[in-house]
Amino acid sequence: MSRGSRELKNTFISRAEKASRNFLSEFLLINKPPVNDGLLQKLDPRTKMASLFLFLVALSLSTSILVILGIYIAILATSFISRLDIGKYLRVTLVPTIIFSMPFVLPMTLNLVTPGKPVLFLADLPNQILWLTQPSQLTITNVGLVIATTFFTRALAMLSATQLVMRTTPPHLAFASLSALRIPRLAVLLLRMTYRYLFILTELTNNVFLARKSRTIRTGDAKSERTWAAGRIGGIFKRSVYLGDEVTTAMISRGWTGGYNTLPLPALKRADWLAMGCLAVATIVLVVI
Repeated sequence: MSRGSRELKNTFISRAEKASRNFLSEFLLINKPPVNDGLLQKLDPRTKMASLFLFLVALSLSTSILVILGIYIAILATSFISRLDIGKYLRVTLVPTIIFSMPFVLPMTLNLVTPGKPVLFLADLPNQILWLTQPSQLTITNVGLVIATTFFTRALAMLSATQLVMRTTPPHLAFASLSALRIPRLAVLLLRMTYRYLFILTELTNNVFLARKSRTIRTGDAKSERTWAAGRIGGIFKRSVYLGDEVTTAMISRGWTGGYNTLPLPALKRADWLAMGCLAVATIVLVVI
């Protein structure tokens, strides 16, 4: 491979195009019908959605790290029994949790935010900065570690439970089950529209980057490419606002009054009622613990 080809492959535009393409592939993978011989695939989508809400309530109210870890282990075991790709499942749950929770979790461990018994010494501090009096040492406290660990494990378990349900339920059945569970129609409609147009806008972004990449002979510096990408992203945002207005106008002109049709769902089976009953009891026990 020539030097020019290697440079073209490693440019900012190429990486952005690859990232958007991977997102589209993941989106299409989620929309594929799941295998039918897994554990959760055999349950009614309303059962899975109701169970998800119960798990989220239990995780929100529980303050025990052991209980939260137990729920997370149960979620992992269920994903394995449901025949999901464990490596990809961990990647799409663990990585986002680390990226988005660390800015909030790390400051919680410090004695400047959470007082407690020092566990790890980090640095010496001046006694006073301007008019603020502070500790003479920067340390990680035991109370801070407990709070940070609880926050992180709770966020990881919540995201894992949500991903588990979405990866074992076709999107159209998931939205239909939300309507069946009496979720406000406007909220379900906004979720449906957001889910649909997220794919459209990502596809449009991928086409823009791919067009630039296919017409590039000599690469520029990273700053100019980022400037170009920022301008195109701004243009796509304007197009998305315009598209939203056009779609709304088209729907109203065709008689749309705010409602929508959902797929009829079959009656719940005995196994579905049994699963919801067991999960309800488990949720109550976990909250009490």
